[in-house]
Amino acid sequence: MLPLPDDLYAVFKATRKLQAADRLRLGAAYQASGYVVVNEAGEALTPNAVENRWARMLAAAGVRHVRLHDARHTCGTLMHLRGVPIALISAWLGHASKAFTMQTYVNPKPEALAIAAQSFTRVSREL
Repeated sequence: MLPLPDDLYAVFKATRKLQAADRLRLGAAYQASGYVVVNEAGEALTPNAVENRWARMLAAAGVRHVRLHDARHTCGTLMHLRGVPIALISAWLGHASKAFTMQTYVNPKPEALAIAAQSFTRVSREL
Protein backbone atom coordinates (compact mmCIF):
# COMPACT_ATOMS: atom_id res chain seq x y z
CA MET A 1 0.00 0.00 0.00
CA LEU A 2 1.27 3.47 -0.88
CA PRO A 3 1.21 6.45 1.45
CA LEU A 4 -1.10 9.20 0.22
CA PRO A 5 -0.73 12.97 0.56
CA ASP A 6 -3.18 14.37 3.12
CA ASP A 7 -5.31 16.17 0.52
CA LEU A 8 -5.72 13.02 -1.56
CA TYR A 9 -6.47 10.97 1.55
CA ALA A 10 -9.26 13.43 2.36
CA VAL A 11 -10.74 12.87 -1.12
CA PHE A 12 -10.68 9.09 -0.57
CA LYS A 13 -12.40 9.46 2.82
CA ALA A 14 -15.11 11.65 1.30
CA THR A 15 -15.57 9.12 -1.51
CA ARG A 16 -16.00 6.31 1.01
CA LYS A 17 -18.72 8.33 2.78
CA LEU A 18 -20.58 8.76 -0.52
CA GLN A 19 -20.24 5.03 -1.18
CA ALA A 20 -21.60 4.24 2.29
CA ALA A 21 -24.63 6.42 1.54
CA ASP A 22 -25.13 4.60 -1.77
CA ARG A 23 -24.87 1.26 0.03
CA LEU A 24 -27.56 2.30 2.54
CA ARG A 25 -29.82 3.62 -0.22
CA LEU A 26 -29.50 0.53 -2.44
CA GLY A 27 -29.36 -2.12 0.27
CA ALA A 28 -28.82 -5.63 -1.12
CA ALA A 29 -28.56 -4.25 -4.67
CA TYR A 30 -25.26 -2.54 -3.78
CA GLN A 31 -22.22 -4.50 -4.99
CA ALA A 32 -19.44 -4.09 -2.41
CA SER A 33 -16.62 -4.67 -4.90
CA GLY A 34 -13.91 -3.25 -2.66
CA TYR A 35 -12.70 -0.93 -5.41
CA VAL A 36 -12.29 2.80 -4.88
CA VAL A 37 -13.51 3.90 -8.31
CA VAL A 38 -17.02 2.51 -8.65
CA ASN A 39 -20.41 3.47 -10.01
CA GLU A 40 -23.37 4.32 -7.79
CA ALA A 41 -24.17 0.60 -7.42
CA GLY A 42 -20.66 -0.17 -6.12
CA GLU A 43 -19.52 -1.94 -9.29
CA ALA A 44 -15.98 -1.39 -10.52
CA LEU A 45 -15.82 0.89 -13.54
CA THR A 46 -14.52 -0.49 -16.80
CA PRO A 47 -11.27 1.03 -18.10
CA ASN A 48 -13.29 2.70 -20.86
CA ALA A 49 -15.66 4.30 -18.33
CA VAL A 50 -12.71 5.61 -16.30
CA GLU A 51 -11.11 7.04 -19.45
CA ASN A 52 -14.41 8.73 -20.41
CA ARG A 53 -14.73 10.34 -16.98
CA TRP A 54 -11.10 11.47 -17.20
CA ALA A 55 -11.78 13.07 -20.61
CA ARG A 56 -14.86 14.90 -19.27
CA MET A 57 -12.86 16.16 -16.28
CA LEU A 58 -10.10 17.50 -18.51
CA ALA A 59 -12.62 19.19 -20.81
CA ALA A 60 -14.41 20.79 -17.85
CA ALA A 61 -11.08 22.12 -16.58
CA GLY A 62 -10.14 23.43 -20.02
CA VAL A 63 -7.12 21.13 -20.22
CA ARG A 64 -6.15 19.52 -23.53
CA HIS A 65 -6.94 15.82 -23.71
CA VAL A 66 -4.26 13.35 -22.72
CA ARG A 67 -4.79 9.68 -22.02
CA LEU A 68 -5.06 8.77 -18.35
CA HIS A 69 -2.08 6.46 -18.80
CA ASP A 70 -0.07 9.47 -20.00
CA ALA A 71 -0.62 11.02 -16.56
CA ARG A 72 1.09 7.96 -15.10
CA HIS A 73 4.08 8.53 -17.38
CA THR A 74 4.12 12.19 -16.38
CA CYS A 75 4.11 11.19 -12.72
CA GLY A 76 7.12 8.91 -13.18
CA THR A 77 8.96 11.49 -15.25
CA LEU A 78 8.30 14.35 -12.82
CA MET A 79 9.41 12.24 -9.87
CA HIS A 80 12.63 11.46 -11.72
CA LEU A 81 13.22 15.11 -12.65
CA ARG A 82 12.78 16.05 -8.99
CA GLY A 83 15.44 13.60 -7.89
CA VAL A 84 13.30 10.78 -6.50
CA PRO A 85 15.43 7.60 -6.57
CA ILE A 86 14.51 5.14 -9.33
CA ALA A 87 13.84 2.38 -6.77
CA LEU A 88 11.14 4.54 -5.15
CA ILE A 89 9.60 5.56 -8.47
CA SER A 90 9.50 1.90 -9.49
CA ALA A 91 7.79 0.93 -6.22
CA TRP A 92 5.32 3.83 -6.49
CA LEU A 93 4.34 2.77 -10.01
CA GLY A 94 4.11 -0.90 -9.03
CA HIS A 95 6.88 -2.12 -11.30
CA ALA A 96 8.73 -5.36 -10.64
CA SER A 97 12.07 -3.93 -11.76
CA LYS A 98 13.90 -0.62 -11.78
CA ALA A 99 15.11 -1.42 -15.31
CA PHE A 100 11.53 -1.42 -16.61
CA THR A 101 10.89 1.93 -14.94
CA MET A 102 14.04 3.39 -16.49
CA GLN A 103 13.21 2.11 -19.98
CA THR A 104 9.53 3.01 -19.92
CA TYR A 105 9.18 6.16 -17.85
CA VAL A 106 12.50 7.89 -17.47
CA ASN A 107 13.89 7.96 -20.98
CA PRO A 108 14.42 11.44 -22.41
CA LYS A 109 11.14 11.98 -24.23
CA PRO A 110 10.56 15.42 -25.80
CA GLU A 111 8.11 16.34 -23.04
CA ALA A 112 10.61 15.41 -20.35
CA LEU A 113 13.35 17.35 -22.09
CA ALA A 114 11.07 20.40 -22.26
CA ILE A 115 10.38 20.11 -18.52
CA ALA A 116 14.11 19.78 -17.89
CA ALA A 117 14.71 22.92 -19.95
CA GLN A 118 12.13 24.82 -17.90
CA SER A 119 13.75 23.58 -14.69
CA PHE A 120 17.13 24.72 -15.95
CA THR A 121 15.71 28.16 -16.71
CA ARG A 122 14.24 28.45 -13.20
CA VAL A 123 17.46 27.28 -11.56
CA SER A 124 19.63 29.60 -13.66
CA ARG A 125 17.48 32.59 -12.65
CA GLU A 126 18.08 31.73 -9.00
CA LEU A 127 21.88 31.86 -9.42
